[in-house]
Amino acid sequence: MLKGDGRMYDKPLSYSGLSLYKRCPRAWKHVYVDGNRSAPAKAAMRGTRLHEALEQYFNGGLWPESNETLRPWKAFMYDLATLFPTAEEQVAVTHDWEPTSFDDPTANLRGAFDLSYQHEGTLFIVDWKSGQRYESHVDQASMYAVLGRAIYPQVDRVEASMVYLDMPKEFSTWTYEPTKLDELEEGIEEQVLIVRSDEEYLPTPSHSGCKWCDLSWRRGGSCDKSP
Repeated sequence: MLKGDGRMYDKPLSYSGLSLYKRCPRAWKHVYVDGNRSAPAKAAMRGTRLHEALEQYFNGGLWPESNETLRPWKAFMYDLATLFPTAEEQVAVTHDWEPTSFDDPTANLRGAFDLSYQHEGTLFIVDWKSGQRYESHVDQASMYAVLGRAIYPQVDRVEASMVYLDMPKEFSTWTYEPTKLDELEEGIEEQVLIVRSDEEYLPTPSHSGCKWCDLSWRRGGSCDKSP
């Protein structure tokens, strides 16, 4: 399969990658094809620390009593722990939606479920979110639901939740039946095909997208299309 220098991109794709491409193909190329990754912002580093604290807890560690953000969630997390979930489950699928190793360089799609478990024929996927609630989170939930069904084809339905750690007791949940999962799978295949067949990576400038983009001329970058 061809790569990005005029050839089709053949590396595994993730939700974050597809999301960035949807926002701006040129910005996506800058990161995923050209390999220019910025140092994580303070907010991202804080989110990583919250994820690590919860991963340790669900893997049998002690509750992080000193963490002020997580304190209101203690009872909720305790109840989840009684379901014996898997923490930070790394998953990947081939182009035929067959499960494969997360490290498989020929994988088509991959992702990481912050928490997952099965109960009475339903696969539950939970993702921790620090910061704000965004409408686009439904897109991540949908992709994770499709990935989850591919990894666990025996389940009858998938329920995906976003837990907003900075907003105590706030979370969003979406339930996906087989028919909806089939529909979403087709949509994801179309998105992947667009990304993998792009040879131009034309910019799609916007005030919100360009504000923090390293390519923006306002930040010393080479893209003169940003507003």
